[in-house]
Amino acid sequence: MNWLLKTETFLKNNLTADEVLCLISLLTKSDIEGAKKSLVDKGFITQDGDLFGSYRITRAGADAMNNIIIDSDDKVPKVTDKDLEVLAGEMRAIYPKGYQQEYPVKMYPWRCSIGEVKDRLRKFWFKFGSEYTNEEILEATKRYVERMSGQRFMQTLKYFIWKKSDTDGAYASALANEIDAMREGEEETKPASDWQNKMV
Repeated sequence: MNWLLKTETFLKNNLTADEVLCLISLLTKSDIEGAKKSLVDKGFITQDGDLFGSYRITRAGADAMNNIIIDSDDKVPKVTDKDLEVLAGEMRAIYPKGYQQEYPVKMYPWRCSIGEVKDRLRKFWFKFGSEYTNEEILEATKRYVERMSGQRFMQTLKYFIWKKSDTDGAYASALANEIDAMREGEEETKPASDWQNKMV
């Protein structure tokens, strides 16, 4: 079964998002209580810490919903998990080893985990457009690292791909900006000398 829902159509039919979801559950004769128990068992929702017994979605539940939305969008490239892992690995290899903060404790690894990079890439195409190619992504990553090596405000890999603002919640992507600059013919800067040794 495929559902294609656009929020602007809800208002046209005098419905809110909550009301539409309620109608869908009635239309499909969903077992709501059984679904809640199953979601708790899977770790997607929880009542832990709520004095009134209300349910709240967990990080795993939010990630699952985001993946469903992204995977359902025809504009997002249909990349296999294996191909995505290869691209993520190539991006990590461009980034320096070590941590953004070394003292007094090591924090914020430059390369981030392979899982974090894969997740960011999938959401990157969803948020910023599917026209960015693997080749452009790798070249832009290389340009960024070469230009920003040794500088205080260089972003870790996952935040280079995209980052959500803490102030207004807007999404920004240094990766997308770098690719756009490449397409506009901006000249590539020369790499800083011995950047890998400096940043490890």
